[in-house]
Amino acid sequence: MNLNEAAAMISGAMDNVVERLANRSKGELGIGLTGGHDSRVILGSLAHKDVPFKPLLWADGDFNDEVALRLAAIAKKTPTVVCHSSAEQLWRMKEQGFRYSDGSCFHSTGFAELGRECLERQIPGLMLGFAGDKSVAWYQCRPVIV
Repeated sequence: MNLNEAAAMISGAMDNVVERLANRSKGELGIGLTGGHDSRVILGSLAHKDVPFKPLLWADGDFNDEVALRLAAIAKKTPTVVCHSSAEQLWRMKEQGFRYSDGSCFHSTGFAELGRECLERQIPGLMLGFAGDKSVAWYQCRPVIV
């Protein structure tokens, strides 16, 4: 398989995942632009399939992805910068929410903040990226692995 064939295969697979998640959520999806290539691929598929989505960024400058910001602008989407949670909000998330971090405890609070933002905006699903050979999405603060 050459590079072009591999890129086409990845793009087609991501488009299929995006369509399935859009059908499940029946509404706008959140996309966490967390600085990786996976969020760029997801953003491209969401725009390509004309799925309604809201890009979300962490307030930390080192997590903001300039390439993803340009892609969001091309898709005519304005990202929301998610503010850090207060101590009370963090406690509520711990008590009421379910955080999924695939073993990455250092980023679990950040992902929970993106999930909190979706819940507050009544966005039914949040796509965070790839986890191994799976695509991870949050639904009502519970992960759905597709």
